[in-house]
Amino acid sequence: MVRVVHRFVDGLPRRVRRGHSGLMTTSPAAPAPPTTTPTTAPEPQLSFTEPGELIAAVPHLLGFTPSDSIVLITLTGPDLTMIGATLRADLPPPDQVPAMARRLLVPVLRHDTTATVLMVVGGALQDESGPPHRDLVDAVADELAEGGVAVAWALWVAAIEDGAPWRSYGEEQGGGVVPDPSASGMAHLATASGIVTYPSRDELAATVAPDPPVLLAERAEAVDAHAADAAGDVESEARGVRLMRDTVRRAALDVGRGPLELDEDTVVRLAVALSYPRVRDVCLRLAGQPEPIAAERVWAALTRAIPPPWCSEAALLLAITAYLRGDGALAGMAVDRALEADEAHPLAGLVRWALNLSMRPDQLRRLVERSYALAERSDAATTPDGSG
Repeated sequence: MVRVVHRFVDGLPRRVRRGHSGLMTTSPAAPAPPTTTPTTAPEPQLSFTEPGELIAAVPHLLGFTPSDSIVLITLTGPDLTMIGATLRADLPPPDQVPAMARRLLVPVLRHDTTATVLMVVGGALQDESGPPHRDLVDAVADELAEGGVAVAWALWVAAIEDGAPWRSYGEEQGGGVVPDPSASGMAHLATASGIVTYPSRDELAATVAPDPPVLLAERAEAVDAHAADAAGDVESEARGVRLMRDTVRRAALDVGRGPLELDEDTVVRLAVALSYPRVRDVCLRLAGQPEPIAAERVWAALTRAIPPPWCSEAALLLAITAYLRGDGALAGMAVDRALEADEAHPLAGLVRWALNLSMRPDQLRRLVERSYALAERSDAATTPDGSG
């Protein structure tokens, strides 16, 4: 199955305006807490004076630099004033072009899209026939038109890197070169928000890759032993809550210093702590904070370090936090890791379903909160002192 990866831009530039010359500008929206409070502070603006600058922004919209990809940037609002979501998929083989076009339309329509910027990354420029993959661009544009969505720009770029050539699929077939993505205004805003942009999808995937099997096997024994010791300890859940809060607090002080490293004892204790409803509830509230990067670093470290099936809870929290922050690519990788560890995990399956539907982050938040609340009531009802 072809999977579309998308990234919402909460916390990154998202307002888009057409200037007098038809050029696009964006201004950043502040990360939204669980209840949004209007602000009167002036918003700094980021201007895109030509398509190359928009192309240079794509890695920071996705969270990684795409290659051999089709990218759709959705525009919404009466004046195309909002970027809704950025979608990416692998370039399909010729026989799958129609299916890809139909699949891309589904999430576009779910977000009340007025128009899109369609972009192809990869392939060689053909001097006589223009940019490559025109059949894909035409198929997607036709499918979007059937859904009432216009294509504002259709662009091709060999690679999203400094000096790479880009061309338009329009009749005039204008073009230029891509400015340095790492020096763009979008890059500066992403850095200021504490958001990392990875050089490739593979490097993003490495952030959730499990530790070596030998280490995981040793930890599995330690986790099982700690779980057995904690089973009869009525204070173990409260200690787990305190340890989780302390770990996230320490991670907040360490933001920007590379991957978070946790000692073996902390990994083992947190693996067991995540089996408690109160700890998971605290973690979900941490995921909903205005700046969840510290909590996300903890979930990522635990996803790598905890052996299966225990790691499913950490991976699920990482998926939820990343998705609420707008990072569909990382969320998809994390929820897949959760399901690999525990294929029967009900909430992980629910989150995967939500991602497949391209559900809005605020919708997912409500869904997860209800699911956690139901699970907590179920756990309470089946305990010795519960009603069940």
